Amino acid sequence: MLYAVSKSAMTAVGRYGSPDEVVETVAFLADPASSYVTAATVSVDGGHTP
Repeated sequence: MLYAVSKSAMTAVGRYGSPDEVVETVAFLADPASSYVTAATVSVDGGHTP
């Protein structure tokens, strides 16, 4: 458990994301509203990616 706590502190928001937060991003990318998004990398990691 201490390992998980130390890693979650490394994110900008200070916690792990929930499955619902990831699902929202996937749903947007699958929706026609994202039809203009091409060749993009979307990081859903709470700001952990530099």
